[in-house]
Amino acid sequence: MKDVYMPINIDQNYCGGPHTCPTTSTNAVAISGVSYWGITGTYKHTPVSLDCSKYKPCRGLTFSSINLTPSASGNIPKGYPFCSNAYGRVLTSTTPPLDKCLLSEANDQATAPTQAMAPNQGRTQASLWGAAAPARNFFGLFFN
Repeated sequence: MKDVYMPINIDQNYCGGPHTCPTTSTNAVAISGVSYWGITGTYKHTPVSLDCSKYKPCRGLTFSSINLTPSASGNIPKGYPFCSNAYGRVLTSTTPPLDKCLLSEANDQATAPTQAMAPNQGRTQASLWGAAAPARNFFGLFFN
């Protein structure tokens, strides 16, 4: 990908437009098991933004073979990844470095699903590969 505004994005706090959300929603969609592999290219703003809900943090995020550098077009400052309530792991070194951005799964205090919950109830799973959709502008998930 080339000159993408925000190549990797999960936004559980998106509220549908250029306005401030009136309140923080406690009923966000739970996100788990998302993998980003083999994503290479340039960005114009923020290389990685993982804005997960404090009520239902993102869990089980996996990153491997990520190489995102600032765009040569224009005067783009070096971007840094943004992570909020995002638990996961980095399998290989990444550019930008994500190991200090993600929260460690070892420190995740989440409780296991109750017996009454179906195996995938309340959870969304997705895997994204950079080579799978070269014509797209970004790889991201938006949930509210």
